[in-house]
Amino acid sequence: MDNERDNIGNFDSQKQLETFLNFQPMMSLDERNILLYTLHVYLEVCKKFNLTYFVIEGTLLGTYRHMGLIPWDDDVDVIMDVTDWSKIRDVFSGMPDIELMVHSHFQWKIFPRAVNNSKGKHFKYPFLDIFFYDKDSTHIWGLTPATKPNILFNKNDIFPLVQRPFENQMVYVPNKIEKVVKSIFDVNRCVSSGYLHKRNMPCPTHLIKNVPCQYLYNLHPFVFQSLDPHSGKIIQQLKVGSRILKEFR
Repeated sequence: MDNERDNIGNFDSQKQLETFLNFQPMMSLDERNILLYTLHVYLEVCKKFNLTYFVIEGTLLGTYRHMGLIPWDDDVDVIMDVTDWSKIRDVFSGMPDIELMVHSHFQWKIFPRAVNNSKGKHFKYPFLDIFFYDKDSTHIWGLTPATKPNILFNKNDIFPLVQRPFENQMVYVPNKIEKVVKSIFDVNRCVSSGYLHKRNMPCPTHLIKNVPCQYLYNLHPFVFQSLDPHSGKIIQQLKVGSRILKEFR
């Protein structure tokens, strides 16, 4: 533990400070609020029209490791059943305040109509990405090209879905979330953003940083698990340094 403390505090060189900058929030407060509002509307619509979804990609890692957005992430990713394709399109196309962009058959975006920052693009920022999956009797798999390498799961690892905190809301996640997340990510390594969604372009490779997450424990919220000695249940605490922000059981 002493060595870990030494490592956590050892960021006095210029190179290490530059690395830190890659883990700063990419969104302004207004952009963050717009994104979370978009998610709120999306969740309410899915509930009203009985549409099945669960969070995926960085959003899944975010709810597992941060109980919300990865602090340096800048979008929300969900995945939905392709057999609901027509219903999803019809429902979101008819929303007065939310705009649906059908980029392809397998990747859509929604964003508030009132946002005026498209600058010639076909979509507005910030946005929520909708991906699609198909399934058979035993497995589900991603149909969106960008997600195919990460999404091939036994249905029993995904369903029935369970809810988990994401910022100030609850979202659906795979029932074996730890198994699924760890099959995709090294949860103890923090990797800076590889895509700049606001500019719709990949981040230059030399700017993508990969550090032990413990280096960031005093900067950003992380989830820590412990066992309740009385109930035997897992307690999950969201903490920045030693300060507890919230708890989930």
